[in-house]
Amino acid sequence: MPNESNNHFIVGRAVVLLLALSFHQLSYSQKHFEGTVTYTIEYDWPEDREVSKTMYHTEEVYTFKGAKFKSKFASFVGDITLVTDIEEVTAIFTVYMHFDTVAEVMTLSQWQKKNQVGTGKLIHTKEKKEIAGYTCMKAFKVENDDTLTVWYTKELRRTHHPIFGELPGVPLQLSFIQENGFRVNYTATEVIEQKIDDLVFEIPEDAEIKVYEEPKPPKEVEPEWIEWEAQGLIYDIYFGETFTSYTLANGWRSDTVSGAYHEIYFDPYSEKNRFEKKEWGLENSYKCYYFVDGKPYTGPISDTLDPSYIDPEYVFKANCINGKVQGKGVITNLEGTALQAKAMFVDGELVGEVLNMQNSSGDVIKIIYEEGSGTPVSREVLEDIKIK
Repeated sequence: MPNESNNHFIVGRAVVLLLALSFHQLSYSQKHFEGTVTYTIEYDWPEDREVSKTMYHTEEVYTFKGAKFKSKFASFVGDITLVTDIEEVTAIFTVYMHFDTVAEVMTLSQWQKKNQVGTGKLIHTKEKKEIAGYTCMKAFKVENDDTLTVWYTKELRRTHHPIFGELPGVPLQLSFIQENGFRVNYTATEVIEQKIDDLVFEIPEDAEIKVYEEPKPPKEVEPEWIEWEAQGLIYDIYFGETFTSYTLANGWRSDTVSGAYHEIYFDPYSEKNRFEKKEWGLENSYKCYYFVDGKPYTGPISDTLDPSYIDPEYVFKANCINGKVQGKGVITNLEGTALQAKAMFVDGELVGEVLNMQNSSGDVIKIIYEEGSGTPVSREVLEDIKIK
C-alpha cells in the first residue's frame, strides 16, 4: 500500500523543481534581449576569384529570445533558416524550397563541428565605435585560420550567438575573414525590441524532418606511395596528386580523377587552331582532366593556345564539371569575335560533331567521332559556310 507521506514528499519535490525551472527560465529571459535585428550584407572577394554575385543574399534577420536564436534569409533556392537553443543544445537547419520544406535536426555541437566554428576563444577588446546609434565594443576569435569579429552593444541586453557564444549585448556588426582574403560583413540597419512568440522557433508542420548523421571516419589504411619516375610524379592516397616538390596538381592531366599518370603541358584537344581527337595516358584513353590546386575543377575554361605554333593566337573555351569538359567547346580569336572551330564534349572526350575552319581555303571540315575511338566515323568538306 502506498505511503501517504512519501506521496506528499514526491509531489512537493516535483512542485519545487517546476517552480525552480520556471524561475530559471524567467530569470534567463529577463537578462537577455528579445526582438529582431536586420542586417545588410556586403561581400569582398579576392581579385582572382570569379563569382556570380546574384547567388549571394544581401539581407538577413536575426531573432533573439532568451536561449533561442534564429537567422533567416532568402536565397535562389528559397528561404533558409537556422534555429539554435543553447539550453536544449539543438540546431535546426531548414530550407523552405519552392516545392518542399526540409528541416535537418542536429545538436548544437554537431552544427558547429560541421561548419568548423565554436572552438576558438572569444577575445574582448577595449575598441569602441557607434553603429545604428549604439555604442559598440569589439571582440574577435580565430577559427581554422579564419578571423571572426563581432561588434556588440551593452546598451541592449545579452544575446546568444551560435558562433560567438554568450555575448554581453546585441551584435550589431559581424565580420568573417577567411584565410584566402574572402570577407563577409554584416551591419545592422534595424533593431526592434519586442515580444517574440515561441512558435517562431519551431519546425513547420509540413517540413520533412531529417536527423543529421555525422560522417563516419575513414578506415585506417597504411600509407601507400606510388612513384612514376618517368613523369617525376608522386601520388599519395591521402593527399591526392602532388609533384616531387609537393606542389598541388594544376592544369591538364591524362588520368582518372583518382589516378596518377602524367601532366599535359598544352591544350589536349587542339592541333594548332583546330580540334583533333588524341589518345592520352596509360589507359589508352581519349579523356583528359583539368585540376586546380590538386582538385578536379568545376567552372569555365579559357585556355590560350601555344603562340609558338599559331599566328595570330587563339583561345579554347569550354565548361568543366568535376575535372571533365562537358557540352560545347569552341576555339576563337583572342577578342572572341570569330569562331575557328566548334566541338561537343562528353565526360572530357571529343564525341559527336567537330567543325574546323581551314585557314588556306576558308572551307569547314566536318568530322564525326564516336565515344572511345580516335578514328573518325566520317569526314567531309563544307564549302561556303561559317561556323556559328
